[in-house]
Amino acid sequence: MAGRNNNFAVDKIRGLYVITPEHVDGNRLELMVDEALQTGVRLIQYRRKSTDLKSQAIDAQRCCQLVRASGATFIVNDSLELAMAVGADGVHWGREDASLEQLHKKIDLAKKKNGEQFIVGVSCYGDLHRAQIAVAAGADYIAFGSMFVSKTKPNATVVGLQIIVDAKAMFNVPIVAIGGITRINAKPIIRAGANALAVITDIFPQDMGAEGICARVNEFNRLF
Repeated sequence: MAGRNNNFAVDKIRGLYVITPEHVDGNRLELMVDEALQTGVRLIQYRRKSTDLKSQAIDAQRCCQLVRASGATFIVNDSLELAMAVGADGVHWGREDASLEQLHKKIDLAKKKNGEQFIVGVSCYGDLHRAQIAVAAGADYIAFGSMFVSKTKPNATVVGLQIIVDAKAMFNVPIVAIGGITRINAKPIIRAGANALAVITDIFPQDMGAEGICARVNEFNRLF
């Protein structure tokens, strides 16, 4: 099923898709993002729900500069306004950010203001109908999950691997899996057809311990 010409997103939305954590301050976040990039991460999403808007703007700008300098891709969660303000490569919306009725208008607006190669991702959870509407409206990639019980969203519904298999057969845009994904359980998701794995906690655990970001990123990259 096709929407817009999404071919440019295929090279951008693949492999390890790192999402920023909530539990660190801005300075530490910048260091963590920089370490991830130096280890070869090519796709990062800024997602900070608990900080104020001013702090989000500062943190997102600093992260975006690092990501752009490395030649990687930078996506902002939720806010088109923030994505545009910092010069991000795209935006990602969940159901709270864009209803089914709003998707077409919001995606059109994002593309009109930023160009057709501005990336729009849409969370579809376990809902293939939402995915159909998102792709028809012009989404450049669609995300499904939670694949497993998630520490970030412990109450999220676990959808299972079949949703990835079905989505891969139905859509010609990149498929992202998210939710509770670790280096231990990731391989079957890749085999099911996911183009990218979105990960927060297994890259940026609250207690990093002796095993740093570089080692974790390298283990994920080897899976692909």
